[in-house]
Amino acid sequence: MPLDNTASIKDIITSLQNLEGINAKAELASVIGSPVTDEDTMSTMVNQIQTSKNELAGKVGEGAEGTDPLQTLVDKVVVGKKWAKGIVTSSSERLSFYYGSGTSTSSYFVEINGLDFIPSKIEVIREGSHVVNYNSDGYRNDLPNFKITLQDLSALSSNSNLIQGFALLGNAYVDSGGFRLPVRHENVQYRWYAYG
Repeated sequence: MPLDNTASIKDIITSLQNLEGINAKAELASVIGSPVTDEDTMSTMVNQIQTSKNELAGKVGEGAEGTDPLQTLVDKVVVGKKWAKGIVTSSSERLSFYYGSGTSTSSYFVEINGLDFIPSKIEVIREGSHVVNYNSDGYRNDLPNFKITLQDLSALSSNSNLIQGFALLGNAYVDSGGFRLPVRHENVQYRWYAYG
C-alpha cells in the first residue's frame, strides 16, 4: 500500500521491509519452481523445500536423510550407473577357487582394487583365449553362489559347451573395493570391465 506524506519513520521502515520480503519471496519462488508461487507464504515455501529434500533423500537411498543439508544430498547423487575398465596382468601364483558344484581347483587370477562401487557385472577378457563373467544375480537358482563363468572363446564359434562355473566363495570375491576372479593363464594381460 502506498505511503502518504505524513508517514512515520516506522511506517517507512515497515514498508521497505515488506518490499524486500516480497522481492525475496519472488526470487525464492522462482528458484523453487512449481508448485510454489510468490503468493505463497514463507512457511509454505519452507515446507515445499523440506518435502523436496525428503524425496531426494529417498531417491538417493541408503545414507541419505531429508534432514541432511541440501548440498550433502546433492553430493550423494550418482548420475547413471558407475563403471570402470582397464588392463590387468594375471597372477604368477595360483589360489584355490571353488567350482559351482563345491569342489575346488587351483587357478591363476586377476585382482582389481580401488573401485568405489560394488560391481553387479564384470567381464575379464583374454583375447583369443577365454572370457570370465561375473553376474551378481548368479547363473543357477539351485546354486546361489554360482556367479562366475569361464568360457573358451573357441566354444562361441564351435557351439561347444566349454564353460566352467565358479562360486563366489573363498578366494573369489567382489566387493566395494574391487574383485578377484579366476583365469586360465599366468602373468598375461587381460582387459576388464566392471559395471555397477
